[in-house]
Amino acid sequence: MNVIICTGKAKMVKHIEDIVNKYISSEETSDVRIELATTNQYEVLDLFMERKIVAKGKEKLVSRPLKKRLLLLDVNFGDDVSHLNGLELAKEIRKYDCFTRIAFVTSIPLDMNVVVAAKIEPLGYVYQMATVDLEKVIFDFLKTAYERVNTSSVIRCVGLRTEGEIQYINLSDIFYLKANKREDQIEDESKEEDEKKNACLAILYTSNGEKRLTKGLKVYEEENIYLLRIGRTYLVNPFNVKKARRIQKNVKVTMNNGEEFIVSLNAYQKYEKAVDELYKSGWI
Repeated sequence: MNVIICTGKAKMVKHIEDIVNKYISSEETSDVRIELATTNQYEVLDLFMERKIVAKGKEKLVSRPLKKRLLLLDVNFGDDVSHLNGLELAKEIRKYDCFTRIAFVTSIPLDMNVVVAAKIEPLGYVYQMATVDLEKVIFDFLKTAYERVNTSSVIRCVGLRTEGEIQYINLSDIFYLKANKREDQIEDESKEEDEKKNACLAILYTSNGEKRLTKGLKVYEEENIYLLRIGRTYLVNPFNVKKARRIQKNVKVTMNNGEEFIVSLNAYQKYEKAVDELYKSGWI
């Protein structure tokens, strides 16, 4: 589990950092580490989103790959940066990551009704008063977050963008996305504009059935590191590829749900390289 610490005062950042390191030592665990300790909210935000150049040089914000994380976050960052306080930072993060555990460690009282209304879903909240045993509270945050991120089956989720929303689906439930046949797409100029806008450009195949998507494969490929392209037609979830068998100049791919499709050998070899890159980068 990665721990992120962000408060408005460097002294408090160091204090919390010492507490987290003490927890790591006392628990004798090697799989908890401090990913970032900072007073800069924007450094934190950069861990969750990135800017990508898309068609025609346009820029857009996309989610970075999800990690198992606990964010220990202050609310008050001073008047000079009031445009992005801790609550606002948490709300921004939730646009890109709905699974990171967030615990507020703050020097000012916090109205939990406001937090609930903002749909931040925090792990907890501690108001830094002299009577509070901060070490004990943070130890509890660390222990609880660690248990939850390592027992949750949804830590690897894929956000699939459709018109007006992003739907998060457990990666283990996704088999593949297939580009819709061109004749199924709405090209006719006589069609209503709304009908064109909602045309099915791809089909998602999951353990719960099929879902029609309104974006092309390129969009989902750019936004989801775990969905890998095989040729022009498929984006597959490598965790659900059961086997692949070469047939002359083609490869028959069998998914864990028993479905099969055939792709060119060249396309499959490019897919294999992409899988290797995921391993090397540590994402799988």
